Amino acid sequence: MKKSKFKLLIIAALLCVIGLFSGGLIASADTDDEEDNCTYGNVVITADVGKDRVVEVTESYTVGFENGATYLRRELMRIYSNTRIRNGKKASGNKFMARYYDISAQIDSGEAKVGHGNSGDYYYISIRKPDGSAFKNGSEKMHRFKLTYKCDLSDETGEFVFPFFNQKSFKQYKGSKIYLRLKMPEEFDAEKACVVTNNNKVWSPDKELEEDYKQYGNTIYVTSSIMSANYFKLQIAVDEGYFNSGVTYYWYYWVFFGIVCALAVAAAVITFIFRARKPLIVTEFTPPEINPLHFSAFWHGYARRRDVCTVILQWAHIGCVKIVKDDKDIILIKLKNLPGDRTLAEAKYFNTLFAGGNEFSSRRLKTDKRQAERLASAAGLMLDEAKSPVTYANGVQTAKLAVLSLAAVGLFIAMSYFGWIADALTLVVVGYSLLAAIMIPLWIILVQHKDRARELRRKKNGQFFAMMLAFGASIATFGTVMIANMLPIFMPVYDYAYLLLIAFAWLVVCALLLPKLIAKRTAESQAFYGRMLGFKRFLSMAELPRIEALVDKNPEYYYEILPYCMIMGLSKKLDKKFAFLRASAPEWAEGFSATGFAYSVFDALKRNVKIKKPDKSEREL
Repeated sequence: MKKSKFKLLIIAALLCVIGLFSGGLIASADTDDEEDNCTYGNVVITADVGKDRVVEVTESYTVGFENGATYLRRELMRIYSNTRIRNGKKASGNKFMARYYDISAQIDSGEAKVGHGNSGDYYYISIRKPDGSAFKNGSEKMHRFKLTYKCDLSDETGEFVFPFFNQKSFKQYKGSKIYLRLKMPEEFDAEKACVVTNNNKVWSPDKELEEDYKQYGNTIYVTSSIMSANYFKLQIAVDEGYFNSGVTYYWYYWVFFGIVCALAVAAAVITFIFRARKPLIVTEFTPPEINPLHFSAFWHGYARRRDVCTVILQWAHIGCVKIVKDDKDIILIKLKNLPGDRTLAEAKYFNTLFAGGNEFSSRRLKTDKRQAERLASAAGLMLDEAKSPVTYANGVQTAKLAVLSLAAVGLFIAMSYFGWIADALTLVVVGYSLLAAIMIPLWIILVQHKDRARELRRKKNGQFFAMMLAFGASIATFGTVMIANMLPIFMPVYDYAYLLLIAFAWLVVCALLLPKLIAKRTAESQAFYGRMLGFKRFLSMAELPRIEALVDKNPEYYYEILPYCMIMGLSKKLDKKFAFLRASAPEWAEGFSATGFAYSVFDALKRNVKIKKPDKSEREL
């Protein structure tokens, strides 16, 4: 991968991080600055509830200001996610949106300037003087405020919950009292009404503080002192049919749903077009006579670094090296030079192994970093050489990237719907998650080739760490934006077909499953793969007489197929099939037991000559 691409990747990751913070600032910023320098007197609230769950509210305050405060701010719940008290136990209520309109205010019986808008989970209302000037300092000058508005709770189902007092900061109210009069449209069961406060505890009036709770017909009167609670809500369990209301229907939901479904279908079609085809399996008694790393490329889709050491088995078989096992250490002894028909990359790997003489020790390699780097570089040349011919058909990698990107866009579309109905500013913030999500499929495509990632890690130019930084930034940004924005705005009551869950599940499928199915091979690769499968099937199913006939015809048969069986993970099967044919290990392998020879030699070479120990998932079965 070119350095320019890494630079673009890093820039994109930085944009994600910048977007995260700027998005947070956008989401938290209002058109007004909040002022807390005020002292409250008593608060009087009257609320008349209609049959359609629309509440007409009037609130009256007496407030004194200090330090040049310019306005009074009132915050009302906009996104409801109330916990109810049912039979003395907590129960989650439905999550929905409240809507506020017909807002007006007065200051000292005169006209007031009103500002309002969404602020996260809340709806804020600011009340200013008509000219916007500051109030006179000092609490001795108390001002009378009157605020009226309508609160539409028609999307609420079940119990009726009205949060008549909710304020983030309540120190200014300490010592004040709240007087609430709430009138319901019809009679209701008084036993099913209660006031709930902090930590969802049922509130009980304190007579010493002159608190009171009364009900006359369909009207409730509450008097409460603001001491330790900063949250009061009135909860009334009403019978079904008490209200004439239903959940708001957003017709354009199905437009968003259709787009997500179309993207999912497109991803499925791309997967189908570039899916791995079942090859024509041709029974083979011997593997195709090709370089072991080319065999690895055709078998796995790309040549794996762990398979580089298979060439050592070929060298041993033709008498160029001897493999000696000394406890956990592997010693390679050079017997003669490679034949002239070997590739330049293979010759370089051979010469690098024996650069210090006619003996290579894996124990010494672990302490000699320069030698390890040179050997890793030589192995890299062999891997590069194995890239030709190409294994996969044109467009396979692009198809994998497209499938992952379509899934990320689908999730963005689902999030956009909720951002659209909840808050336009939230929609802007949600856009940053798409930028971060695009980074994820790019990284997944890279790490699918673990050998390439390991090669980057060993380089001194920092590309691997740049990729790790980009990936970490994208995941962190995407996850943080998802949590920060989806939790407040996601309201299941408006997700008629579980769009968000579908989009998220499809993203998981596209990240973990579909890329593995996208593996269309070239015609040449497909033909080779069919022969390889035929060879594997033969070794797995061949009867004893057939094996004996092959060995009688070619005594070296077992050692010729060793490198290819190593690549296909057939060590135990190979030992089982050929256990009856050999009494001892070959002359070129010293220190290995004849029992389980293939497994032991494979494991020893992989652990000691491939530079890095294999992951658990890479260990031979």
